[in-house]
Amino acid sequence: MDIRKRTCKLFKDLESFITENNLKTDATVFLLNRLHLFEIDKRSSSKELKEISKKEFGEINKKFRDRLPIEILNYLSVSRIITLPEEEIIEKERIDIKEKKILFLSDRIAVSRNIEKENFICFSNPSFKLPNLFSENISVSPVKRNQNIEVSSQATLFELINNTQSMLRPDYFDIIFDEIIYSEPLSQKFIQNIMHLLKKNGKKLLFTKRNFYISSASKVAKTNIYESFNVTKINEKENHIITELTRKNNEIEKFAVIRENIHEEMLFDQTELTFNNLLTFDISIEQDTFDLIKKIENTSKGKTASDYFKFFIGMFPSGKNKPELMSLRLNSKFKHFIRGRDIEAFQKPESKTWILPDPSKFSQMPKTENMEKDKLLIRYLSSKPVFTIDKTQIYFLNDTAAVIPKTSEISLEYAEAYFNSSLIEFYYTLRFPQNNKFLKKNFQKIPFIASGSTIQNIISEAVGKFKSEDQSMSIFDYGKPEKDDKMAQRNRINKFIYQLFSLNQQEIALIENYLSQKRS
Repeated sequence: MDIRKRTCKLFKDLESFITENNLKTDATVFLLNRLHLFEIDKRSSSKELKEISKKEFGEINKKFRDRLPIEILNYLSVSRIITLPEEEIIEKERIDIKEKKILFLSDRIAVSRNIEKENFICFSNPSFKLPNLFSENISVSPVKRNQNIEVSSQATLFELINNTQSMLRPDYFDIIFDEIIYSEPLSQKFIQNIMHLLKKNGKKLLFTKRNFYISSASKVAKTNIYESFNVTKINEKENHIITELTRKNNEIEKFAVIRENIHEEMLFDQTELTFNNLLTFDISIEQDTFDLIKKIENTSKGKTASDYFKFFIGMFPSGKNKPELMSLRLNSKFKHFIRGRDIEAFQKPESKTWILPDPSKFSQMPKTENMEKDKLLIRYLSSKPVFTIDKTQIYFLNDTAAVIPKTSEISLEYAEAYFNSSLIEFYYTLRFPQNNKFLKKNFQKIPFIASGSTIQNIISEAVGKFKSEDQSMSIFDYGKPEKDDKMAQRNRINKFIYQLFSLNQQEIALIENYLSQKRS
C-alpha cells in the first residue's frame, strides 16, 4: 500500500476512534498538532497544542503511535492533511520558488511541507477551523469556489472581508493553485475576480484532465479561462495537464506545450486555442504535422471556403410535429428527400421517399431557391467532410447541410473532389478534433484554392470518370482486384489536390499514414 493510501486509512481509523470515544476533536486537528510537535521536536503540552486538550491528544496518540512512524510524519504537510481522506489528489512535490505568496483554491491539491515552509500559504476556506499552529506563513482565506466574490483592480479589499488586516488584496499573490479534475469549473465572474488577486507577473497553475484541451465538453470552462487569462505553458504529465496562466496581456502571443515523456517542447500562437468553434485543440500534435497544417493554410493565401461558398442547413422540424414522408409522390408539392446518414462521398444521392415542405411543420426552412439549386450536400452529423453533388432538387432536414458556389467560376465537380480529398480530411480532423457536427463556422475556415478553369476541368473530368463506374465501391476496399481501377482513380483525384498545395512525397506520406491509422 502506497503512503497516500496508508495515510487515508489512518485518517479514517482516527475518525472512527474519536467518534466511538466521544472525543471533542477531529482527525484533522489531531494530525495538524502531531505534525507541529514533530517539527518543533517537543512533547505535547497545553502551551503547544491548539484546538485539542492534552488529555485527548495523549489518548489518541497512544492508540495510533505505531501507525505514525517517521515515514508518515515526513510525508505529512498541512495541505496533505487538509485533503484527507481523499486518496486521489494532485500532489506537487517540487516547485522552484521561495518566499512566494500562494493561494490554494482547491482542497484536492497538496504540496510538500518544505514548499509550505519556504513560502506564504493561504488556503481557500476549508470546511473546518484551521488551528493556529503555523501562523507565520499559513492562513485561511474567506474565498469559496461556490460563493460569488467582488473585487476590482482598484479595490483595496474584498467587500466581504471585514478584517482590514486581511492578506487578500488585489495584486497580492504570486501563484494560485486550482484544479478542475475533482472540482467543478469556476464561473466566469469568479475567474475575473480571482485574476485581480494575482500580481501582474503572477501565475495561476490549473490542473486538468489530459483530454481537457481536445474535448468539446470543456468549451465553457475554456471560454471563461481565455477571457481572463493568457495561456503561457501547457505541461503534459502522465495523469493530468498543468496549465500556466497569466493575467490577460495582449503582448503574450505564444504559449509552450511541454511533453515531459518525450522531452519535447513546441510553441504555438494564442489563437490556436480558439481556432475552432468548440475550442478543441490537440496538444499532442507533432511538429511536422502542425507545420503541414500551416503550409496548407499559407498556400491558400488566406482564402477560405467562406469566400467562395454559401452554407445552409436543412429544415428544422417544429416541436413534436413530424414532417410528412411518403414512399409515393402524392402530388407536385412533395419533393425528393434524403437523410444525412444516406449521403456518401461521390455517390449520387438516391431519394427513396418524398417530403411535403409545409412551413407550418418547420421552425426554420432554407429558401426554396437554395433547395432547388444544383448544390453540394453534406452529411452534417459527421466528424469529417462527406460531400456529394445534387442536381435533382432534393430536400433535407437539419441532419444535412449544403453549400452553393457564390460564383459560376467554381464547378461543383471540382468542389466535390476538393472537399472529399484526403488532404482536406487530414486538415479538418486535426483542426476540428472531436467535432461531431460539420459546423458552418468550421466549414468557413477550411482553406480553399479556386483554381483556374483548366485545372478545374481536369479534376472535374477525373471525378466524372470515377463516378461513372460502380457506385457501390467503398474507398476502404483495398486489395480487391475488381476495385483496383476505382482506387487508382480516387488516388489520382487526391494527387491533383496534393499538387494544388505543392506537397512533397514526405508530406503526402504523412497525410496518408495519419488517415490510415485513423481509419483503422
